[in-house]
Amino acid sequence: MRSIQRHLTLSLILGFALLLGAGSTAIYLLTRAVFVHEFDAGLRARALALVMLTELDQDKLKLEFLDKSRAGFNQASTADFYQLWRVGGPMAYRSESLAPRTQR
Repeated sequence: MRSIQRHLTLSLILGFALLLGAGSTAIYLLTRAVFVHEFDAGLRARALALVMLTELDQDKLKLEFLDKSRAGFNQASTADFYQLWRVGGPMAYRSESLAPRTQR
Protein backbone atom coordinates (compact mmCIF):
# COMPACT_ATOMS: atom_id res chain seq x y z
CA MET A 1 0.00 0.00 0.00
CA ARG A 2 2.71 2.47 0.93
CA SER A 3 4.63 2.03 -2.30
CA ILE A 4 1.53 2.86 -4.39
CA GLN A 5 0.88 5.97 -2.28
CA ARG A 6 4.55 7.04 -2.50
CA HIS A 7 4.62 6.40 -6.25
CA LEU A 8 1.41 8.39 -6.80
CA THR A 9 2.61 11.28 -4.61
CA LEU A 10 5.98 11.50 -6.37
CA SER A 11 4.33 11.29 -9.78
CA LEU A 12 1.88 14.08 -8.93
CA ILE A 13 4.62 16.31 -7.49
CA LEU A 14 6.77 15.76 -10.55
CA GLY A 15 3.82 16.44 -12.87
CA PHE A 16 2.88 19.66 -11.10
CA ALA A 17 6.51 20.79 -11.05
CA LEU A 18 6.79 20.21 -14.80
CA LEU A 19 3.52 22.05 -15.45
CA LEU A 20 4.57 24.95 -13.25
CA GLY A 21 7.97 25.16 -14.94
CA ALA A 22 6.53 24.99 -18.45
CA GLY A 23 3.81 27.54 -17.65
CA SER A 24 6.27 29.94 -16.03
CA THR A 25 8.64 29.65 -18.98
CA ALA A 26 5.82 30.28 -21.46
CA ILE A 27 4.61 33.34 -19.54
CA TYR A 28 8.18 34.71 -19.28
CA LEU A 29 8.88 34.25 -23.01
CA LEU A 30 5.56 35.78 -24.04
CA THR A 31 5.98 38.77 -21.72
CA ARG A 32 9.55 39.30 -22.87
CA ALA A 33 8.51 39.21 -26.53
CA VAL A 34 5.77 41.79 -25.90
CA PHE A 35 8.14 44.14 -24.04
CA VAL A 36 10.85 43.87 -26.69
CA HIS A 37 8.30 44.56 -29.41
CA GLU A 38 6.97 47.63 -27.57
CA PHE A 39 10.50 48.91 -26.94
CA ASP A 40 11.43 48.49 -30.60
CA ALA A 41 8.22 50.20 -31.71
CA GLY A 42 8.98 53.16 -29.44
CA LEU A 43 12.51 53.49 -30.80
CA ARG A 44 11.23 53.23 -34.35
CA ALA A 45 8.66 55.98 -33.69
CA ARG A 46 11.32 58.29 -32.22
CA ALA A 47 13.64 57.63 -35.17
CA LEU A 48 10.84 58.41 -37.61
CA ALA A 49 10.11 61.61 -35.68
CA LEU A 50 13.73 62.67 -36.19
CA VAL A 51 13.49 61.82 -39.88
CA MET A 52 10.37 63.94 -40.20
CA LEU A 53 12.16 66.88 -38.57
CA THR A 54 15.11 66.80 -40.96
CA GLU A 55 15.16 68.65 -44.22
CA LEU A 56 17.70 68.70 -47.05
CA ASP A 57 17.83 72.21 -48.47
CA GLN A 58 20.37 73.01 -51.20
CA ASP A 59 22.74 70.26 -50.06
CA LYS A 60 22.48 71.42 -46.42
CA LEU A 61 20.93 69.22 -43.77
CA LYS A 62 18.62 71.07 -41.39
CA LEU A 63 17.10 69.69 -38.21
CA GLU A 64 14.09 71.76 -37.22
CA PHE A 65 12.50 71.14 -33.84
CA LEU A 66 9.00 72.44 -33.41
CA ASP A 67 9.38 73.99 -29.96
CA LYS A 68 11.85 74.45 -27.11
CA SER A 69 11.17 71.00 -25.69
CA ARG A 70 12.70 69.68 -28.92
CA ALA A 71 9.63 67.61 -29.67
CA GLY A 72 10.22 65.26 -26.77
CA PHE A 73 13.96 64.95 -27.22
CA ASN A 74 16.54 66.14 -24.69
CA GLN A 75 14.07 66.64 -21.85
CA ALA A 76 15.56 66.65 -18.37
CA SER A 77 13.69 63.50 -17.33
CA THR A 78 15.12 61.36 -20.12
CA ALA A 79 18.56 61.03 -21.60
CA ASP A 80 17.95 60.73 -25.32
CA PHE A 81 20.88 60.00 -27.57
CA TYR A 82 20.79 60.63 -31.28
CA GLN A 83 23.35 61.41 -33.91
CA LEU A 84 22.75 62.20 -37.58
CA TRP A 85 25.33 61.75 -40.32
CA ARG A 86 25.35 62.63 -43.96
CA VAL A 87 25.50 59.59 -46.18
CA GLY A 88 29.19 58.92 -46.71
CA GLY A 89 30.06 62.18 -45.00
CA PRO A 90 30.66 63.85 -41.66
CA MET A 91 28.37 64.05 -38.67
CA ALA A 92 25.59 66.63 -39.08
CA TYR A 93 23.89 66.75 -35.65
CA ARG A 94 24.21 65.10 -32.26
CA SER A 95 22.14 65.32 -29.11
CA GLU A 96 23.28 67.48 -26.24
CA SER A 97 23.22 64.41 -24.00
CA LEU A 98 26.13 62.89 -25.90
CA ALA A 99 29.54 63.80 -24.58
CA PRO A 100 31.78 65.86 -26.84
CA ARG A 101 33.72 63.79 -29.33
CA THR A 102 37.26 63.11 -28.20
CA GLN A 103 40.25 62.49 -30.43
CA ARG A 104 41.83 59.05 -30.23
